[in-house]
Amino acid sequence: MPHPLLFLLAFIDILSGIFLFSHPGFLVRLVFYLGIICLMKGGWSLMTALTSKFYFDFLGFLDVIAGASLILIHFNHIFAFFTIIGIMMIVKGIWSMFFSVSS
Repeated sequence: MPHPLLFLLAFIDILSGIFLFSHPGFLVRLVFYLGIICLMKGGWSLMTALTSKFYFDFLGFLDVIAGASLILIHFNHIFAFFTIIGIMMIVKGIWSMFFSVSS
């Protein structure tokens, strides 16, 4: 049985990745709130990694970058590298979803 919180966080990653990949002109509030959620999730991940003296938390850093990118999309600042970040977030979300189902 999938763990519901991990499944939800994986779904948020996939949805964020889709929005980063497609740069939607609609649903701007949802993009903004997903950006805030990704920033908080990444910030929490980085803080807990730093307190355990793990300085290479790539996935937390990716969440922070994705959150900042989603907020920039909300304010109509779109850059070409957002698609790469979106693909990385989709892969991260699929990977997290797989492990939420298998645990």
